[in-house]
Amino acid sequence: MKSTTHKMVQRVLLATTGLALLVVSSVAVAVPYVPGNDWAEVRLAAAPRQLGPSDDYPGQWEYVYDLWGGSQSWTRFVTIDGFDADAIANIHTAIVGEDIDGDGTLDETGIWQRWDSHSVGGFAPWGNFRENSIYPSYWNAGTQSWDLASSVGGGNWPGQNTQFELDNIWHTGDEYAVTETAINAGGFQFFDPDNSFRRWPGIQIDTDGQPGNDGVQFDSFVHAANGWGFANASLELTFRIVHPNAPGSITWSTFHNTDVGGGGGPVSVEGTITGPGGAALTCIIGDVDCDGFVDIAGDILPAFTNFTGPGSFGKVRSEGDVHGTATGATTNPAGHDGDVDVSDVLAIFGAFTGPPPDEGSGGLGGPAEAGDPSIPDLIYDAATGEVTLDPDGSSIIGYSLQNATNSFLPAGHTPILAGVTTALTSQIEEAALAPGSGSIGLVFPTGLDLAGLTALLSVNQVSRFLGAPLVPFDLVVVSGVAIPEPTTTVLWLFGMAGVGLATWRRRRRA
Repeated sequence: MKSTTHKMVQRVLLATTGLALLVVSSVAVAVPYVPGNDWAEVRLAAAPRQLGPSDDYPGQWEYVYDLWGGSQSWTRFVTIDGFDADAIANIHTAIVGEDIDGDGTLDETGIWQRWDSHSVGGFAPWGNFRENSIYPSYWNAGTQSWDLASSVGGGNWPGQNTQFELDNIWHTGDEYAVTETAINAGGFQFFDPDNSFRRWPGIQIDTDGQPGNDGVQFDSFVHAANGWGFANASLELTFRIVHPNAPGSITWSTFHNTDVGGGGGPVSVEGTITGPGGAALTCIIGDVDCDGFVDIAGDILPAFTNFTGPGSFGKVRSEGDVHGTATGATTNPAGHDGDVDVSDVLAIFGAFTGPPPDEGSGGLGGPAEAGDPSIPDLIYDAATGEVTLDPDGSSIIGYSLQNATNSFLPAGHTPILAGVTTALTSQIEEAALAPGSGSIGLVFPTGLDLAGLTALLSVNQVSRFLGAPLVPFDLVVVSGVAIPEPTTTVLWLFGMAGVGLATWRRRRRA
């Protein structure tokens, strides 16, 4: 923690009768948070997670925080700091029709992905008023779910929040203290116009006096008691930070107008919490999913699937854009030139490491109906365990077969593609730019029927050609004993009858 005092420019008391304002200057002494006391606290709503290809900021880290109110005092200036706040990804600008920050414009820039009482039912003393154009989603009590901003519409500035609309997957609306947040971040705030902290979204701030912003602050104003009856320690605010840095330790703080029990002076309570650490996320060369390995399932096949050729297609690293005309192949987790072309594929091939030693499982679903000519076949011989990959009217440039029980026999693997290969007890994979087909050897356990084969394969996917989506092989099970077709059987019987008749005639002549 960097300081022992926090200057709070002004503190405002909202009177219980009328809307009279009382401005009080103060200096708050910083004290460490003590778990179990009755001050407000900032907590993680969920463990930090690295966002995936289907998320809004692939490869970056998501941090979601909750403000839990105290029961002894007013609470303001909810802050997290000690990290590079200028690198926050989910910063948005919304035009809100008034110059709140005094910069001569009608827009507000900051962390708009946040939820509080106004995103649920509004503020009860104000007739449950709710502004429908400044939150990412709104609680629907009828369906017991969050409605995205684009489906709600309305408000004083329609459409401004659709750019940052987001489902609140961390809480239901019923968890928020609708009647306890007197004046909250994102609600209408009655503060003096000279108060530089008067913002609706969370803002990036400088707390250490060094170049650049190192924190985020919400001017949340949570009433505790004093005639309004808001004296419960409950959920008041949730906000989301997306950042390139992996988890580390940062600081949180909240401002209180009184000490514990109401007998002391203003105090700033501080604690530590997990947040964006000091080291920015990097990816090794050619690593599409940034997991520290360049393998077939996680890197080569996604690049094949998203292949575009040269151009500008808005592709990102998690889709295979690991090389750019100007940048070359770098460790930057961001995309490079917006396409996935041969340069990207060659960069991945050149950096191939194979899968991590603890590669998990996870598939794309069950096999397609056998006989689809656009889907390659995996033909399994139950007697020998031999596996043959047949293009069946399509082609094969890559495949990934995995199981969760280490049941494959990698020593029997025979590659069919002139590219990269992985052969382990848990997975067998190949990828190349040129197609191939044929037997990959005696690599499966014997004696499986179709249900057993389906259950064995936790991952079953094939890449047919550049730019095609990955699909599961059609699974075909054959017996090791040849069973002749009916016509063949009939001819054989006639033949054997002829041989028998000739023998009988020879014996008769003798």
